[in-house]
Amino acid sequence: MNDLTEAKGVGMLLTVNNERITEQQIADEIARLKPKHDEIFCDLDEAERDRQLREWATENIVDNVLLRQAASLQFAPVKNEELHKVYGDAIRTNGGEKEFTARMSSLGLDREQVLRDLDLQLRTEQYIRMLHHNMPEPSEDEVLQFYENHLQDFQIPQLVRAGHIVVYVNESRSLEEAESIISEIEKKLYQGASFEELANAQSDCSDNDGDLGWFPRGEMVEEFENAVFALKPGETSGIIRTPFGFHIARVYDVRPARVQPLDNVRHLVVERLMSEKQQAADEAALDALRATAIISRADHPSQGQG
Repeated sequence: MNDLTEAKGVGMLLTVNNERITEQQIADEIARLKPKHDEIFCDLDEAERDRQLREWATENIVDNVLLRQAASLQFAPVKNEELHKVYGDAIRTNGGEKEFTARMSSLGLDREQVLRDLDLQLRTEQYIRMLHHNMPEPSEDEVLQFYENHLQDFQIPQLVRAGHIVVYVNESRSLEEAESIISEIEKKLYQGASFEELANAQSDCSDNDGDLGWFPRGEMVEEFENAVFALKPGETSGIIRTPFGFHIARVYDVRPARVQPLDNVRHLVVERLMSEKQQAADEAALDALRATAIISRADHPSQGQG
């Protein structure tokens, strides 16, 4: 749906080439941006955060209007067959016709208004595709330079392959009972018993003989991780206490952190560079549209502002 559909009964805030933008549209865009904006800029003073959020929301809507206006001039209306197909898809993905109609009605929209908005949305998408058409792929030099400048983005973290024996503390087993069981298991290991056989026979998590496979930091509970990542291949830990109970870990192998070779991530580099080129093309088009736009605010009109 077009975010810029005017709500009934809402006063005009500003106009873009004689198209009205209402206070409700600004409020809706603020509501959409606010959760992420507040998370990123949580250190800002609340008044400054709200001022910035309102400014960004207004700029977003003005930019969307400018793109939509340019698209409506550049491209003819979408054919009815395609438009009604998209309309049907919107109904199916929004809970069916009854729910979709009720939702649109709550926004003050009837079927014809929805179709008009969909038409403008599709033409805007066509306009943006035109901006990106025939955009050359990055050169080898650009790919190499981006890769070398962003090596941290292509890091593979240190990995450990480890196994564990665990005895849970739960409603049916007290802390003391669990500690006694794990202590007996530890004694058997010291006496030469097989780690894998004990894991299979006595661990509360006996899958794959206790083998956890490969994992980086951040996937296991902190106490277990700290112990495991301090071990060398072939070493076995002492008893580890975690919120789940008691563990004994064995490290089978370690892979140090390393940077992925360029050939392995070339497609990711190309995607990032193409995305940057597309964003630059979008911004250049918006700059040109802003330069000729007539944007009138409620208190004073101005030309060429955005």
